Amino acid sequence: MDRRLGRNGFVLFDSVRPHPQPTKVRVVISASAAIGGEFFHLLGISPTEDDYRALFLVQGRGAWHLVEATGVPPSEVEALRQRRNARYAQLIAEAPRVLPGVREVVSALHGRYRMGVVTSSRRDHFEIIHRETRLLDYFDFVVTADDCARTKPCPDPYVRALEMSGVSRDACLAVEDPERGLEAATGAGIRCVVVPSRL
Repeated sequence: MDRRLGRNGFVLFDSVRPHPQPTKVRVVISASAAIGGEFFHLLGISPTEDDYRALFLVQGRGAWHLVEATGVPPSEVEALRQRRNARYAQLIAEAPRVLPGVREVVSALHGRYRMGVVTSSRRDHFEIIHRETRLLDYFDFVVTADDCARTKPCPDPYVRALEMSGVSRDACLAVEDPERGLEAATGAGIRCVVVPSRL
């Protein structure tokens, strides 16, 4: 751990989630069947992991703007979004697995550093993911997509985390996996280390 943090340092995690990205990829790739084929029929594409990586992990935009660009009424886009969210909630409820080594790391840091979670997940989805992981026992607070007007790659979630932690940027370290998280953390002036992911 970075010695510059000191005993009063704060560690802000994104990567404590139980394999969320592959689950989201399953949603993206299976969404056509999950919502009756409407979503990707409107887009006229067959989604791949590269599509997911670009739209979600790098740009942080999702794909709803592509649907809107086809002229689909906002009410129909929102209906599709709600059906997608329901499908995603079903998938993440299926026996989530904690990333290897995460429990050992946060357990070792607990009591030595204060810790928080900064995630782009909706709060309801985040709570489903961690319903049985017991990882949240190690953290002081959680910032979700519901807590900020803008989410990653904008720095807002990390700015909010700084406010909640009550410590300076220099005393914080962010641990991230997707590119949008790195951009958000550094945009807030927080040092960041990245845990490599196949996505």
